[in-house]
Amino acid sequence: FNSHALYQSCHPVLLSIWVLPWTTLYLVRATSYNDFVNRSKARAKPYNDFANRSPVRNALIAGFFVFLAALISVLMLIILALWLLLLLLGMVIARRWRLSHWRILVLFALTGALLSLPLLWPLLREGLIGGDSSYLVDPADALVTDLASLYTPHWVQWYIRGMYVGFMPAALALLALLLRPRRALPWLALFVVALLFAIGPVPRLDGAALEAYLPWSYWPALLLRNTYRLNILVSLGLAMLVAYGWLAFRSHLPQRRVLHAAIGLLLALFILVEYLLPRMPYTEISVPTFYSQVLARMPQDVAIAIVPTGRQVDKPHLYYQTVHGHRMTNGVISRSDGGTESFIRSNALLRAGHYHLPPSPLPADPTIALRDLADAGVDLLVVEKGWPEIDVEAWREVMPGEPVWEDGRVVVWRTGDWRTGD
Repeated sequence: FNSHALYQSCHPVLLSIWVLPWTTLYLVRATSYNDFVNRSKARAKPYNDFANRSPVRNALIAGFFVFLAALISVLMLIILALWLLLLLLGMVIARRWRLSHWRILVLFALTGALLSLPLLWPLLREGLIGGDSSYLVDPADALVTDLASLYTPHWVQWYIRGMYVGFMPAALALLALLLRPRRALPWLALFVVALLFAIGPVPRLDGAALEAYLPWSYWPALLLRNTYRLNILVSLGLAMLVAYGWLAFRSHLPQRRVLHAAIGLLLALFILVEYLLPRMPYTEISVPTFYSQVLARMPQDVAIAIVPTGRQVDKPHLYYQTVHGHRMTNGVISRSDGGTESFIRSNALLRAGHYHLPPSPLPADPTIALRDLADAGVDLLVVEKGWPEIDVEAWREVMPGEPVWEDGRVVVWRTGDWRTGD
């Protein structure tokens, strides 16, 4: 049900959601051990079931899955922590919490923390000791789940950060709440709470910001940077509601396996049709001739600088690089050192072509900027056409000399001649 899986298909750390159910399973087994033993005694049955016989064993396994979450991504670890907090709160409210559970919980927490700390320590050291807050954003700028996506089918409009709830899943979820409320309510709580976080501090409706501020979303937005990532938990709650709805519906059918299989397949096909993307959004990228035919034939030690530059607009350049194979000042990695961005910002030409910073004018005399590029080993400066923020004529007036290449896609100047000492 999670359109996040399509939108983030290039972001595998947020597709590895298997740690959520596995951690939950073993933590619930660990804290439900006494209940299991008591039920077994009441039924005069042995309670040596392998899966439930050791709360310590299950707590250790649950802690190991926390380590795997940290190994996948700090973001997945934060999402898992939010879910576990809600799960434990639900156990307290349901009066399933006992004093003996605290020992199990401490063992679980210590196991997960001790195994994960070596992975988390570099980030904690930079943030707490080094004062690095580059991984935090203003919660007001967080990318959020659009409320209109909840009731807008994908075949009408696909909200790339949305969470559509189809007609059949909604009907099965309602059936679960009516016929199996005790089983369904925890998952309804997960769906609602996760959604309240996912819509962010400043919710949006069909792209327009609402005149509201939701303070409870501040910390999730600060840590996750984009609260739509909590659609992972929203879809987990929905999936479990649908599952219990199907079980409740099946329990009222005649006890015939063929009938159950046929109706289950029919419902699955109905859900599949609801969630299809007949107009799947895609990106068509054609490599400019300069990269594919000219630069690709140049010596491998030739490096280039490209404007515009910035985290989002650099993504096509990474694809172009797979064709031409040359070094470039642009690029996207999840957490680069400060030197990369500092170099771009300190160079007047590259700073003027930065796409995600406040506009900066071109230097009247680009000599120093050209010399800095040349001394850094950059041989060519490529200005790509077709961007509203890039005035090619203004660049043509400022840059000395004639371009070494120009077509309908790019204009290229040589910078290597400005190297110090040449």
